[in-house]
Amino acid sequence: MAGLPDERVRADPIILAPGFPAEALLNYFGHARVAAAHAQDPLLALGAMLPDFASMLRERIADLGHARLREGAALHHASDAAFHAAPEFVAQVALSSAWLRAHGVARGPALAAAHVGIELCIDVELARERGVAQLYTAALAAAAEPEVERAIAWRTDAAGPRWRELRVRLRDRGAPDPNTRPALLARGVARALEERPRLALDAHARTQVEAWLAQTASVLRDLAAPLLARVVCATRC
Repeated sequence: MAGLPDERVRADPIILAPGFPAEALLNYFGHARVAAAHAQDPLLALGAMLPDFASMLRERIADLGHARLREGAALHHASDAAFHAAPEFVAQVALSSAWLRAHGVARGPALAAAHVGIELCIDVELARERGVAQLYTAALAAAAEPEVERAIAWRTDAAGPRWRELRVRLRDRGAPDPNTRPALLARGVARALEERPRLALDAHARTQVEAWLAQTASVLRDLAAPLLARVVCATRC
């Protein structure tokens, strides 16, 4: 994700936040959707999601021993670059952070919350596409195959078992819920930022983020199609 003024913000680590069922959301699913536009290939989709899965685990991947996984990981990074440079995204972050600041949220948290909240809204909107949900499920199933599991080399010994546990949780929960309520989205934004002291949301900011999402979630979700088209075009060229 793009850097913010105070700290780098990633939405995906909320999946491991205590007490929050964040597998119902997030960022990695958008990468599966971009991969689907390139090929209906579970390994490509898995590779495209792996950098986010590594972030959820707060681990690093040492090597990917399969060409399709490497292609997917490269697609992930190209997609992130295109997404965060997209005029629609940049403009909406500016508008949304301005709304939050006008409602008493400090500049850093306002910008961070707008950034993460927009991404969450877009990702849950993309989950409406049944074919993508099927590819996502197939990618998680492929990850359990012995040769695929061996192809993912983690930097630490502890990462492998934790990856298998995460994979099972994701599989059991299924694709994100496209009808996720603004209150749950707001809670996800707060969880994503809570470990970053300069960006963490206080009680007032949390209330305002929920109000912003309740007011603008449908507008934000309408960004999904044009942003997806822009990212797919950029990553195919």
